[in-house]
Amino acid sequence: MEAALGLEISTLAWCLLTVFCAGFVRGYTGFGFSGLMVTTHALLLPPAEVVPAAFLLEIAASLHMLPFVWREVAWRKVAVLGVGAVLGMPMGLWVLTQLPILEVRLAVYTLVLGFTLLSLKGVQLHNEGGPGLIFGTGVVSGLANGLAAIGGLPVVLLFLATPMAVAASRATLVAYLFAGDVYAIAWSGSLDLLRPEILLRVLVFLIPLGFGVWLGHRRFVTTPPSSFRKFNLGFLLILSNFGLLRTIFL
Repeated sequence: MEAALGLEISTLAWCLLTVFCAGFVRGYTGFGFSGLMVTTHALLLPPAEVVPAAFLLEIAASLHMLPFVWREVAWRKVAVLGVGAVLGMPMGLWVLTQLPILEVRLAVYTLVLGFTLLSLKGVQLHNEGGPGLIFGTGVVSGLANGLAAIGGLPVVLLFLATPMAVAASRATLVAYLFAGDVYAIAWSGSLDLLRPEILLRVLVFLIPLGFGVWLGHRRFVTTPPSSFRKFNLGFLLILSNFGLLRTIFL
């Protein structure tokens, strides 16, 4: 099995554990799976192997969650975000395969950290944002998704800065990430990033992913909105700092 997957047994064990943990976070928050998977798996594997697998697993997680959140989705926001992401995604994937990306990733994580700190300080929008702001967030999200599979982070920062209801923001994230990751997979395939061993890894990772998402969703339905927002901001703070440290020192 290790030979077919292209992984040593210790690496496989690490990947299974982190996929479960990332699945729990995804089931609870509606985002964050790819960010966690990429930052943890890339400690042992090349990013070009990790990112396509993260896209496929994100799609599986969304399919698992969509029946539970369908009625809460703000479809107009999904459409505007999606148009922006369509423009940003090819640039991110091109940078991933063609250019040195350390400096770009430093910029992405620094921006996420900066906006997270602003949210923690209580900086808020008075409304849910106009089409221009949502479209711009979609462009940044598509770029970040193609570059490091962290396209959900700019969107969740936008939602946390608005008075949008927790259930609606989580549901909209799930729907948006599903559409965005399907689009990303089409680009990954065209760039020959989907190899047989990566597809086999995804099949193996579906087991811990499904269990983690199920547990995370059960946690969400018993959590008050105030705790949900604090958890999301704390998670973004940890993820952005970890991404910066990994980019600088590894």
